[in-house]
Amino acid sequence: MSLVKTNQFVEFMFSDNSLDATELPNPFEQLPIDLGTSMVQALMVQSAAFSSGENMMMYYLDNELLSAYKEAISIESDSEVVKKYQQIIISDYQKSEEFENFLDVI
Repeated sequence: MSLVKTNQFVEFMFSDNSLDATELPNPFEQLPIDLGTSMVQALMVQSAAFSSGENMMMYYLDNELLSAYKEAISIESDSEVVKKYQQIIISDYQKSEEFENFLDVI
């Protein structure tokens, strides 16, 4: 789903526009349905994938770097946003480990 289209859809739903007079904007670039898969199942899969990334980010924002790192290395996602934050968290964790090792040496 496109974020812009999703925002337009949500804004329209909360507006005073008549559903009879106006066609709803389609928030999907393509329907999230494969043959043999219901829309509910597709949304559940999407939600589960987002939940993993969400947990990772919650740990990271709560300054729980080890937990965020564990989540980051366990997630397999196609989302570019999740992948970006995975890289950031893994990099931050590795830097903190290097610093910790440096402190142990001196």
